Amino acid sequence: MPTKVVARRLKVPVFEETNLHSEQLKNAIRQVEPYLGVVIGFRILPEDIFTIPDKGTINLHPSLLPDLRGPAPLRWAILYGYRRSGITIFFINRDVDTGEIIYQSEITIDPDETHSELEQRVAAVSIEPMKETIEKIFEGNCLSFPQPDIVNIKPAPKIKKSDRIINWNEGAEDIHNRVRALSERPGAFSTFNRKRVVIIKSVVLDTRTEGRPGEVVSTEDIPIVQTGKGLIGILFARPESRQTVSGGELVNGLRIKVGDSFM
Repeated sequence: MPTKVVARRLKVPVFEETNLHSEQLKNAIRQVEPYLGVVIGFRILPEDIFTIPDKGTINLHPSLLPDLRGPAPLRWAILYGYRRSGITIFFINRDVDTGEIIYQSEITIDPDETHSELEQRVAAVSIEPMKETIEKIFEGNCLSFPQPDIVNIKPAPKIKKSDRIINWNEGAEDIHNRVRALSERPGAFSTFNRKRVVIIKSVVLDTRTEGRPGEVVSTEDIPIVQTGKGLIGILFARPESRQTVSGGELVNGLRIKVGDSFM
């Protein structure tokens, strides 16, 4: 249920504003005299917004900060092939995702878990820690600590079109991770007969080499494609201007034959 629907039922003021620098928005927030600001998903907040509450503003970030700072941490955790990540609750400050940490916990990432599946699971396990953190702040016994200085942290920038393109010279695991990270939207894609095909779900089969990267080596049940290292099967895909179909339907619909290639 949308947050604003719940808020209105509880008679909590709701302000909707596209311009975060709006003086009207700032004045509306000041009139409420907030004790604490809590955000989950947002654009970068201006300092004169997140500093209005007496105790500042806290945020929940789905990674083990300082690793994966940026707007797409769950997608990049999968893209990087992580088998674990986590959640971090921290105080917002001027520099994005750098504030003092209040709470952290690890989560495991299943090797076949998609972004949407992981996102739902992270949301579910974040509710209680956020609730407990808010209670501690109101009780005055909340502790926080600076983020550690770690050299080899990885970024989690906004996904670009170039991140979506499947390179069949990569290994099957890497391609599988790209498919999982971008499924179902915006989607990792390749081309077949000059038409875009978004791959929704894949499976890593084995490390065999049976052809050149991108070559279809089998069409029995599903398309099986050679990568730079190993074979990958296409379980579900979305051909250009069409609905999502199974791998078998993709074979029939695009008339895929052994020896054909995805580019």
